[in-house]
Amino acid sequence: MYIVVPGDAPQDDLAKLDMLGRTLGIGVITWAKEPAGGFRFDIKVRAAKHEPDFFYMNRNLKLIESKLFA
Repeated sequence: MYIVVPGDAPQDDLAKLDMLGRTLGIGVITWAKEPAGGFRFDIKVRAAKHEPDFFYMNRNLKLIESKLFA
């Protein structure tokens, strides 16, 4: 999972996102508009790969199963 934020966000907010991303395994990407009209994306923190916890996944799926397969 990644969070994408503008590159011109306040530095203290980017620092907090950096710390949270590293702690929780969430990726952080900043973007900036290029003068030529495109966008530039910079990966600040790479997301850590996580396998789902099947106990919680199955438990939560049972809560919404009737809505998904009605």
